[in-house]
Amino acid sequence: MVKGHEGEHISILQARVGIAGFYYGNSTGIFGLITEEAVKRFQQAYKLNVDGVVGSATLAKLPPLNPDGEQTSKKAINPDSFEFR
Repeated sequence: MVKGHEGEHISILQARVGIAGFYYGNSTGIFGLITEEAVKRFQQAYKLNVDGVVGSATLAKLPPLNPDGEQTSKKAINPDSFEFR
């Protein structure tokens, strides 16, 4: 997932980055500059490649949406369903 993507999967991403303490806005479903900067801060804190691109390594480090470790949305984020740059 990269800047410019939109949809429910981005809302889920924003919520997960928020749970991690790096995204402070509302989940808009739009991967814009605020989301990109939050992802970069998260990546830096977890010693990942700081590029603002949410690939499989970044997704693996993000916390789940609920304490049981499961997605609460019917459309869970699947890293295999996105093109990574």
